[in-house]
Amino acid sequence: MGRGLPAVEMASPVLDTSFLAYLREMGASETIARGETSSLISRLRAQIAGIQPVYADKMREGLQGIGDEFENRGLLRSGRRLTEQSRYQRDVTREKLGAENDINDRIQGASTSLAATIAAGRRGRAEAELMARQRSAIDNAEAGL
Repeated sequence: MGRGLPAVEMASPVLDTSFLAYLREMGASETIARGETSSLISRLRAQIAGIQPVYADKMREGLQGIGDEFENRGLLRSGRRLTEQSRYQRDVTREKLGAENDINDRIQGASTSLAATIAAGRRGRAEAELMARQRSAIDNAEAGL
C-alpha cells in the first residue's frame, strides 16, 4: 500500500457489488481461457503423435521405392543407391521436424496468449479493486465514517 490516500487504502472493496460481479466474471473468463487453451494444446500434441506413423510410413515406402528402383536397374549394390536413400531420409526427417516445429510453435503461441489474457485480467482486477476502494471511501466519507 502506501501509494494513495489513506481513506482509499483502508476502504474495503469486498462489499462493493460491482467489484464482486467483476471478480466472478474474471474468474469465469480465466477458467474458460485455461480450459480452451488446455484443450487446444492437447489436440496439438495429439497431432504431433499422429504424424509419427505417417512419416514412418513415408520413410519406409520411400526407401523401399528407391531400393526397388535401383534393383530394377541392376544397381542394387551401387553406392549411389545408398546416397539416394540417405538424401531421401534426410529430406523426410527435415520435413517431419518442420511439421513438429510448426505445431510446437502453435502450442507456444497458445500458452503465450493465455498468459497475456491472465495478465490483462489481473491488471483489470487491480484497477477494479482500486475503483471499488475509492467508491467505498467516498461512501464512508459521505456517511461520516
